[in-house]
Amino acid sequence: MALFLSAANQKPMSTRLKVFSFVFLAVLASSLAFLIKSARTADANLSFVVIPDAQSESREVIDAICQWVVDNKTDQNIQAVIGLGDLTNYATDAEFQRVTPCFDRLNAADIINVPIMGNHDYDNYAPQNRVAAKFDQYFGPARFANKTWYGGNYNGSNANYYVKFTFGSRKFLILALEFFPRPAVVNWASAVLDQNWDSEVIVTTHGYLNPNKTRITDGDTTGPTFYSLPAADNSGEDLWLNLLKKKGNIKLVVSGHQLDGTTAFRSDTGEKGNTVNQLFNNFQLMTDGNGWLGVIKLDSVTGKASVKYVKAYPPTYNLNWSAGTVAPANKAPAVNAGLDQNIILPATVSLSGTATDDGLPAGSSLTISWSKVSGPGGVTFSNSGAVVTTASFSAAGQYLLRLTASDGSLSASDDIIISVNSTISTWYDTAWPYRKIITINRAKVAGNLASFPVLVSITDADLKSTDNGGKVGNINGFDFVFTNSANTKLAHEIEKYDPATGQLLVWVNVPQISNASDTRLNLYFGNATAANQQNKTSVWDSHFMAVWHLNEKSGNQLDATSQNYNSTVLALSGQGTAVGKINDADYFASATDYISFPATATNLKKQFSQISVSAWVSPASYGAGYWGPTIISNTDGDGWAMRINDGYLEPDFRLSNGNIMLKMGPQLPLNAWSYVNLVYDGAKITGYVNGVSVGSTIATGTMKNSANSNTCTFLGNDPLYCTVTVNEFNFNGNLDEVRVSDSARSAAWIATEYANQSNPAAFLTAGATESKP
Repeated sequence: MALFLSAANQKPMSTRLKVFSFVFLAVLASSLAFLIKSARTADANLSFVVIPDAQSESREVIDAICQWVVDNKTDQNIQAVIGLGDLTNYATDAEFQRVTPCFDRLNAADIINVPIMGNHDYDNYAPQNRVAAKFDQYFGPARFANKTWYGGNYNGSNANYYVKFTFGSRKFLILALEFFPRPAVVNWASAVLDQNWDSEVIVTTHGYLNPNKTRITDGDTTGPTFYSLPAADNSGEDLWLNLLKKKGNIKLVVSGHQLDGTTAFRSDTGEKGNTVNQLFNNFQLMTDGNGWLGVIKLDSVTGKASVKYVKAYPPTYNLNWSAGTVAPANKAPAVNAGLDQNIILPATVSLSGTATDDGLPAGSSLTISWSKVSGPGGVTFSNSGAVVTTASFSAAGQYLLRLTASDGSLSASDDIIISVNSTISTWYDTAWPYRKIITINRAKVAGNLASFPVLVSITDADLKSTDNGGKVGNINGFDFVFTNSANTKLAHEIEKYDPATGQLLVWVNVPQISNASDTRLNLYFGNATAANQQNKTSVWDSHFMAVWHLNEKSGNQLDATSQNYNSTVLALSGQGTAVGKINDADYFASATDYISFPATATNLKKQFSQISVSAWVSPASYGAGYWGPTIISNTDGDGWAMRINDGYLEPDFRLSNGNIMLKMGPQLPLNAWSYVNLVYDGAKITGYVNGVSVGSTIATGTMKNSANSNTCTFLGNDPLYCTVTVNEFNFNGNLDEVRVSDSARSAAWIATEYANQSNPAAFLTAGATESKP
C-alpha cells in the first residue's frame, strides 16, 4: 500500500507547512484501485483534496483548510479540491460569506475547486423545494465564467455541474450532483459521462454512502423520504443502479452527509468491468473534528491510489499577550416610546414606553423625561419622569411626544404620534347614538397594504341587542356601520352576530393599513330604524375569485365575492358542524365527502398568470396515496390543486411550461388548525404555513385549462370528470375560510392575514362605548 505524507518518508516541509499539525486519522484498508490504464512514467503523481461537510467550521478553520491546500499545491501536486456539500447550516448570506473567501483563495492560486450543494445549502434549508438561488448567487456559473476547466451545468444552475481538465496524457472529469438527484438530473449526467467516455471520472454528491459501507436507501434515517423528496428521486442505492454501475469511466464516488461515523470505503465492479471506489467522509461529531482534509494520491508508476487524512487546523501561533484589560465603551440607552394612538377628547392616553441601559458609566442611573415636541395645544403628563404614565391634551389635533433617557453621559429618544379627535367634528351621523373606536395594532401589520379585509372579532355587552339589555338597534346587527378615522363609510360583511351575547364576527375592507402607525376604525351602532348597512361583496377586492366562509349549516356554501360561485352539490359528514378557526367549519370524514362548484365557475379555471390559494385546515389524518389529500382542486389533466401530501403542503399546478408538484415543509399537525397558502407570481411558486414561507420553486407560464374546460371545482376531494369515487385524494378533517385570488398576494399580506385571523384580540382593540355629543 502506498503511504504518503507518513512520518518516515515525507519530504522536507516548507516553512508554512510546519505550522500545521499533521495528524493522520486513518489509512484505508485497501488502496483505491482506480484501474489506471498502464503505468505512464511520463506522468507525475497527482493529488485531489476532499473537503468534508463544513457547516460547523468557523471562518478561521475554513481559511486554514484552503491555505493548507495553497501551501501544499506544489509539494503534493494538488490538481483539484472537491467539496462534499453542506457549506452552510441555513443557506444564509452570512454563512455563504464565511466560506467564499476560502474558495476565492483557491481561485487566486489557480486550483480547480468544486464546491457542491448539501441539503443544508438549499434556500430556506428546504431540499424538497430544490431551490438553489442562494448557492448560485455565491457559487453559480458566473463564478467560473473565466475558467477554462468549467464544463457545464444542468438547467443553468451549479446545483449540478462538471469540470474537465487534462494532466499529461490523461483526461479527468469531476461531476457534481445534487442531493439525492432527480431522474432528469441523472439523465443529464448520463449524457455528460457518455460524451466524455475517455475521461476518468470522480463523482461528488452529498448523500450516497453510509458509515457502515452500505449505500443510502429511501428507508434510511436520513434518506430521501426523510426530506420529503419524491419517491422517484435517487437515493445512494438508486444512483448506483441507475447511473454509476453502468458507466465504464467512473473511478471514484465521494460523499458526506451522514453523522454516525467519520470514514467508510467500499469498491464494486461496474457493468463494464471497471472498479468503482466509493468513499464517505464526515468529521463533524468527532472530538477535535474540525479542519480535517482527505488527500487522494494517484501513483502513476503503480497505477494505484490511496487516501490519507490531514488535519489542517489549528495552526500554531505566537500570541501577543498584554497584561490588563480594556474597559467597554459606554452605549446610549435603548428607548422605545410605544405605539401611536388615537383618542377622543376629553380622554387621556396611557403611555407605555421602555428604556434600558448597559450600566455605564459605572454607578450611573437612567433619567427619564416625556416632552411635547409639537401639537396645537398643551399636554399634561401625570409623571413626565416615568416611562409608564398618562397624558391629557387641551385641544384636538396631532401631537408628537418624545421619550428621552440619559445615563448622565449619553442620551437617546424615541417619538410617538397621538391623534386627538374632537367628539363633535368626528361623529359619522347623529342617527347612530353609539360608537366604539377600534385600533389596529401596527406591530401586527407586516407592511403597507391596500383594500385589506380585516376580521373584527368582538364580544361586548354593549353589542347585545336592545331587547337583550345592550345598545344595538337591530337584532340582526343591520345597524352596524364601520368608518375610517375621517368617517368615510367602509364596506363590511357580518359572518356572525349573536344579539344575546354581543359576539360580532365581521369582515371590514380597510383601504389602507400600515406597520408605520396604528390604524383607527369607528364602529357605530344603535340606530333601530336603519336599513341593512352591509356591502358584502365590496369587502373583497376584484382579485378575489372566491371566498367561502364554510359556516353554513344547510343549503349551499356561499361565495362572499361578486362572482357568486356558490356550491351546487354537498356530500359532507358535517356541514358547518366543526368548530372552525374563524366561525363554524365543514367536517370531511368519508372518502366520498366533498363540496363541488359549477362548471360555469369559469374564473376558477382560467389561464391564471398569477394565483393565490389559501385555507385554514385541521387534518385528522394524513391520508394515503401518491397524490395526497386535496383541500381544493380544479384539475383534470390541466388546472391546479392545493393538497396535503403526507402532512406537507403541496401545490399541483399544471403550467404551460411544465407541471409542478412538490411537498413543502414542515409537516402540518393533526387535529390542530394551520393557515396554508400557495402563491404563484409568474416566476415561482411559494408555500406558506402560518404566515411564514416554507419553500418555493421556480415556475413560469400560465395555468393550462384546455383539458379541463368542462370540469368542476371541488373542496375536500379530486374527482374525475366531476364524478367522485372512493380514491386517494379525499381530505379527512376540517376546512375553514377557503379563498382563491387571481393575483400573487405578497408575503406581507399573508403574514398580516395570519396575525389577524389567528389572534384577532391581539391584532386590534375596541375602546369603551362612546355616546354621540
